[in-house]
Amino acid sequence: DLHAWGMRIHFAGDMADPRIPERNRIHMAESMRLTEQNTGMNVVFAFNYGSQWEIAMAARRAAEDAVAGRLDPADLDEDGFRRYLAVPDMPDVDLVIRSSGEHRISNFLLWQAAYAEFYFPGILWPDFDEAAFREAIAEYGRRERRFGGAVDRPGPGQ
Repeated sequence: DLHAWGMRIHFAGDMADPRIPERNRIHMAESMRLTEQNTGMNVVFAFNYGSQWEIAMAARRAAEDAVAGRLDPADLDEDGFRRYLAVPDMPDVDLVIRSSGEHRISNFLLWQAAYAEFYFPGILWPDFDEAAFREAIAEYGRRERRFGGAVDRPGPGQ
């Protein structure tokens, strides 16, 4: 169905883990190949995923490229490092909604959520309905996003 709807499927996680049955790896690879040319929504499944694993894996791959002469470490910046992540073309996260009652991100999308807004609704997932989602979006819309930049503030006497 996702393919018929034009969605592109990605899996982010350690697929080389021997605990993952081979048939699962085959089905995941087939799903990604089948949908790789789709231009609709990107659907990313975090399967056997941890963000610290992802960043360590990306650093290892960049180091391997540097040792092999395919990468000059002096040229590696944030954008260049992104290509080593599990889903390199996944856009950064704008809004993280954590409905579990927790106030943490639990090793999830640490790189991609660097400038995300966080929303903690205080209700649990089973109760997170359309009205709760609309409130999260409305709250997000009221925020001033600066992406780490400073805000001009009037000086003394102004």
